[in-house]
Amino acid sequence: MLDLVTPDSRWARSYVEALHEGFRRGLQPVTPPERIAAIAADFPRFLAGLLDQEQIITLPDGTRQKTVPFSIHWLVDGDIFIGEVSFRHVLNARLIQSGGNIGFGIRPAYEGKGYGKKMLALALDEARRRGLGRVLLTAHEWNKGSQGVIAANGGVLENVVEDINGGGPLHRYWITL
Repeated sequence: MLDLVTPDSRWARSYVEALHEGFRRGLQPVTPPERIAAIAADFPRFLAGLLDQEQIITLPDGTRQKTVPFSIHWLVDGDIFIGEVSFRHVLNARLIQSGGNIGFGIRPAYEGKGYGKKMLALALDEARRRGLGRVLLTAHEWNKGSQGVIAANGGVLENVVEDINGGGPLHRYWITL
């Protein structure tokens, strides 16, 4: 049974396996083995950092800023971690240009099997519950899988811009809720 859940230590083993497979979201780099070992050694600490609403992030240009309010959800099937979706409840100027409201990733062993479409549909339900009328999603030109997932969930292409974070041309889609 597929569920969208709050990250929890219950899925630590499966999440770490996904990292070993090369799981990541968007332009995030693949997690190096020493970082995977640290995550596995203290998973509660990793989760606390992942869910920290007071995070300060460093942008590609070196600027540091606080994150916007967000939630992270994992798509799971029983004890198996399948993917992750981040939902930004509000957008700042930078996220309007690149990033949008929702970002997602499926672990490599589960790509191309329809899980991304289901996960995004569940994330859109969360956006509706929060009262959003529409959400912005972005996908790089080379990421045909994400483009397909967004289109399958009602995404309408607004334009293609150069990603301010690097990565090349970025397709910007709106989904009306």
